[in-house]
Amino acid sequence: MDIVTHAISGALMAYALPQRPKVRFCILFFALAACVPDLDILFCTTPSLFLNLHRGISHSIFAAPLLALLLALIAFPLRRRTTPQAFSLRTLWLLCLTCLLVHIGLDCITTYGTMIFLPFSDFRVRLNAVFIVDVFLTLPMLVFFCVCVFKKTGRRKIAYMGLAWMVLYPGLCLALSSWAGHALANNLRAEGRTIHELVLLPDFFTPLYWRALYVEEQNGHLTEQEQSISGLGSPRGPACAHTPLRREEILNLSAQSSISRDFFDLMLMPVVRPLSERNRKAALTALSFLPMDAHSPGQAPQRSGGSGHVMHPIADNVARELKFLLVYDLRFGSGLTIGRKLLGSRPRANIPFRLMVVLDRDDTVLLERIVFSDARKDSGWTSPVPPEPQTFAQWLLGLH
Repeated sequence: MDIVTHAISGALMAYALPQRPKVRFCILFFALAACVPDLDILFCTTPSLFLNLHRGISHSIFAAPLLALLLALIAFPLRRRTTPQAFSLRTLWLLCLTCLLVHIGLDCITTYGTMIFLPFSDFRVRLNAVFIVDVFLTLPMLVFFCVCVFKKTGRRKIAYMGLAWMVLYPGLCLALSSWAGHALANNLRAEGRTIHELVLLPDFFTPLYWRALYVEEQNGHLTEQEQSISGLGSPRGPACAHTPLRREEILNLSAQSSISRDFFDLMLMPVVRPLSERNRKAALTALSFLPMDAHSPGQAPQRSGGSGHVMHPIADNVARELKFLLVYDLRFGSGLTIGRKLLGSRPRANIPFRLMVVLDRDDTVLLERIVFSDARKDSGWTSPVPPEPQTFAQWLLGLH
């Protein structure tokens, strides 16, 4: 969920209190407290850390009590005895804990996935109820917040109304999602189509529009279909077909590479397509700097001018046997024309999460690269690092 919605939720909770400490920054503190779990982004300096930390341990319901205690200790003026209507430490801790749990709940209703059970489980909870930036959720809450700011009387009731909308709207979206999903599934079955898996995702302007992703069997082969549907489950135009990444391929990549394993933990509906020619050439260049004599039989190493790096030219017949794959998730997109335009207007518009791999004819991973365009994270072409046993410290922090 976006940071604005999180901040408004904390501010509304503060306005809903029967009494607050007479401290000017009280409302601001609760607004910031509701955003604290997203500080994990400051520690996500690499793609690997991004996969492990974002919506990770800072969003865990088991870590929330400790984080709430830290916030309560920091906010000393709100519990200072000389402050009029000051909170007790216990009350302030409970209020901070509530802010954090509301933050976690709002993240769970989106499609990204939140690891709320760390460190005991890295299962990602995603309810697929609202879009990551949902105007029908945020704008009413913002209106209620503004009224609380400028209205001198009845603030508590208005704040309660805003908090009630924060709870009721996702519930309404979940109900409509179930309805639309059943309607689409019945239509597909009536057409005699074989559907193995169907996931309904919120789109821009949910609950008026949804995106359906489903795996369909056609002539003995599986294809992944992307279909835009109305709020009642009626298809909007033809579906787009994609090539799903087979389970065996996912397991093979995950066994050879720790970063691929973490990548697939995040993915919901991974699909695959060949790399672009530009990325293919970049991968071959990176591959030529690795000491892999088996890929360059009969060719002498060459020294790159001035860099001191030794190149091992790759024979054309060997290069033709390599597999260059781009893996991404259909979850991150839109079935609406205006939605695609908005996504395309992002400063670094591209597929948000991309895994690029180079494999030999035995499906051994030679190179990999992971790119998160919006977060400005790019690992560059690197050799895969096999998964290693998790240490206790890594387990405690939810890291692989």
